[in-house]
Amino acid sequence: MANIVGAFGQGHILFDDHDVEVQTETIINAFKNIGEKIRALQPDLMVVVSDDHMLSIGAAQQAPLAVAVADNHRPMGDMDVPTDKLFRGHRAFAEGFLVHAADDGFDLVKLEAEGYRPDHGVMLPTLFATPAGKIPIVPVLVNINMTPTPSPKRCWDLGTSLKRYIEQVRPADERVVIVGTGGLSHWLRIEGDGNINEEWDRQTLATFAEGRAAEIASLKNDDILRAAGNGGTEIKNWLVMAATVPQAKGRILFYEPMYSWKTGMGAVEMLL
Repeated sequence: MANIVGAFGQGHILFDDHDVEVQTETIINAFKNIGEKIRALQPDLMVVVSDDHMLSIGAAQQAPLAVAVADNHRPMGDMDVPTDKLFRGHRAFAEGFLVHAADDGFDLVKLEAEGYRPDHGVMLPTLFATPAGKIPIVPVLVNINMTPTPSPKRCWDLGTSLKRYIEQVRPADERVVIVGTGGLSHWLRIEGDGNINEEWDRQTLATFAEGRAAEIASLKNDDILRAAGNGGTEIKNWLVMAATVPQAKGRILFYEPMYSWKTGMGAVEMLL
């Protein structure tokens, strides 16, 4: 059976460091550290769980859950991510997961390279993990934008399906890293725009680190929306990751409340 050799949750934005130079340096150094950890694990591929920011997937075609299937991915280019380089995909893994997930009751939408270009949610963590694009990536996308969105439990169950696929279907000795991206709390373009809930952020990071992420999966979408804002529902991307390593505890790598970026930023490494 294949092995999940690493699992991380991390933010996926970088903005102007004006007046927040020290905090920004902390975040960048943490992202670099995660990238170094991932490369040291020598993975055969990396599953990056994120959400499309309505750049490739518009309002007219929102898919609850999707997998990008491609030999190579060209970045969308938002948030100053360069577009002149292709990043390797893993078509066989992605297509196999679509079939496996269907047997588990998930009708995942298949995003072909011609219609999907990964935005910053996938690409910023990827750039730090594999700057040259040598580690193949498989983007798994959770819709947080258009209602109805998948419930936290549905996202946890998708992670459970992904775990089974890796351990029961994929080739022996294949090494897989799972990265859940986004969050933490932030309200964007709705009432409360710019708010951050530091208490919720710290408690959530601690919950993952204590191996209790399943408790977050028991919440309703509205529970997370009230506590952490519409952007905070990106924690469901982390739930997919955590469900692949359900017995693992973790280590908080950093937390910074970035009010000028309108978001709480943090990261956790699950200890396998």
